[in-house]
Amino acid sequence: APCWRQARGSPSRGLQQAPELNGALATCLRWDAGRGRWLVALDGDGGERMLRAENLERRPASSLCAGATARIEGLQGAVALNGQSGECVEFDAAKGRWLVRLEKGG
Repeated sequence: APCWRQARGSPSRGLQQAPELNGALATCLRWDAGRGRWLVALDGDGGERMLRAENLERRPASSLCAGATARIEGLQGAVALNGQSGECVEFDAAKGRWLVRLEKGG
């Protein structure tokens, strides 16, 4: 699956069937290999759509994607997890958080 180096703020571009979405901001939720498309949640009340990677433009502000390794930092409610590493599994747009599978021993 393509690894988008961000989870937030991917503006759609080049959409012909739904041109009103061109330039809209979205959150990449997960890659559907069978359909060859990303499930994205459009900002505002735009709902979710399946979009091809070529219709998404990367935003360099974030560097997370499914399968990426992340180090946990800055947690206040679960301080013991700070400093641990894990794999980004899936982004939860409703909560604005990543599900992270901690490395062994974590």
